[in-house]
Amino acid sequence: MHANLAKALNYLDITAVALRDSDGNTQSIIKPKAHAAALFHYLEIAGYLTPELFGKAISYLAAAKPFSCSNSELVSQLHQACLRARADGGFSTDVFFEYFCNDPLFKVEDIIDLIVFLQQTAFDRSFGVERDRLQTKTWMEQHKERFGDLATQMGVITPQPPMKSSYCGTAIMGASSPRVESRIEYFNQLAVDSGLVWALSGNRELSKGLDSEELMEKVAEATGRKAVYVEKGSGAARREFLDGVTETMMVNYLLEKMCQGKAIAVVDSAVQEGHWRATTDQSARDIVEIMIQKIKNAELLPDTQGVYRFMIIAEQPHSGRMARQVQRAFNTELQRQGLSSTISFIVEGVGPGIQPSKLNDLAVLSQVSSELGALMAERYRDARLSLMENNPGISLRNPDILMFSTRDKAFAALQEEASHHHAASSSSSYSPGN
Repeated sequence: MHANLAKALNYLDITAVALRDSDGNTQSIIKPKAHAAALFHYLEIAGYLTPELFGKAISYLAAAKPFSCSNSELVSQLHQACLRARADGGFSTDVFFEYFCNDPLFKVEDIIDLIVFLQQTAFDRSFGVERDRLQTKTWMEQHKERFGDLATQMGVITPQPPMKSSYCGTAIMGASSPRVESRIEYFNQLAVDSGLVWALSGNRELSKGLDSEELMEKVAEATGRKAVYVEKGSGAARREFLDGVTETMMVNYLLEKMCQGKAIAVVDSAVQEGHWRATTDQSARDIVEIMIQKIKNAELLPDTQGVYRFMIIAEQPHSGRMARQVQRAFNTELQRQGLSSTISFIVEGVGPGIQPSKLNDLAVLSQVSSELGALMAERYRDARLSLMENNPGISLRNPDILMFSTRDKAFAALQEEASHHHAASSSSSYSPGN
């Protein structure tokens, strides 16, 4: 593997992965090179290493920050790397790692952007569309077993049990009703000291297809509301919502039923501008504010190593991605308050894995693939911060040109801007009589 590719993968935290059983016993260690190989084998079987997608990626990246040669030259280099890797009829990652982006024209940050762009294709859902509306792909049906193996090597399938016996705090992450129920059940079965516990939720109206209709109507009844369904949204995002009945109401209802006698506070996050429901990022910021204040008030104590350990409960394939978001929120706020040198805070994502039998379900595989795209977005956000810290003054592309839900709009805006600039330049350089 050439040096710049190795650096790019390291920035994206494509590092060793420990595969554990539900008791926390390590079954195997996936080394960094094997993790990288799994990532690119996945991109290969998904059809993301094609001249067409390379062309789109390079065009978008160049629109945001030009390369010093033609786009077609770079696309040809990338395609040739893939042809070399496929020379024996398979896909040799050893060969691929030697030739992919192995040109001084590709800086480390360019390689990061390209990998993120390619993998973001997997996210595959537009604004307002939930995971239950994902469309299965032909390649998943053709490579079900292979994809399950690759996803396992990338660390998003096997259980993530708590690795410590005591935590200063725990957050049960919000979600649709089936996943919230399973997360509460998981919390109830934990044999560790969870510390102070919160359930993170938000102002999302419950909806058919995403939430259990039976549970939705029980929540409505418990809150004194009539079960009135209203169609909202448009296109693929259109669905029937239970009018006025929210995820937070549902979480409170489940906690009362499933956690009697346990002290669990509910954080009801507001909806950010430009979003239709509370996001993980918003929930992370809300719990961070609460936790840091409690640390400053000496209501929480670190462990014997001086570390505040915080556990978030989700399930595969979501727990690792959510832990990154919460960790980054803590890091950002501690730095903002000038506390990063005095408070050490580690967020650990825990939760059950995906049962092997479920890996034959195309709907599950579709969610795993989409979540790999979401996870890569979080890896990129962390990598971007590290790049800026290690290279003060570095010029980086706007993330909007990379992310699946924003990149087409961002590219169109850049093209329009370039067109206006060209028209203005042509007008100013023209003089009558020439």
